[in-house]
Amino acid sequence: MAAQTLEAGVEERLRDYLQKISSYMETYHGGAVEMVGYEDGCLRVRLSGACTGCDLTEATLHGWIEGNLRPFFPEVKSVESV
Repeated sequence: MAAQTLEAGVEERLRDYLQKISSYMETYHGGAVEMVGYEDGCLRVRLSGACTGCDLTEATLHGWIEGNLRPFFPEVKSVESV
């Protein structure tokens, strides 16, 4: 039960953090990121807007989004685009 509560708290914080990242992306780059789910250390996101079909999608996903999350969410082991 405690593990589920902890996981739910992480999900809520991740969702809030990704909304902040998405706001920045929308304002300055025309793209967006949305949390699809989080389970067992794997964060699943959906990139949209200008990120759709962009050649730098992988760099944005791993270098920018994942890189920004790691210091605050060490429990996130991987970030995947769906």
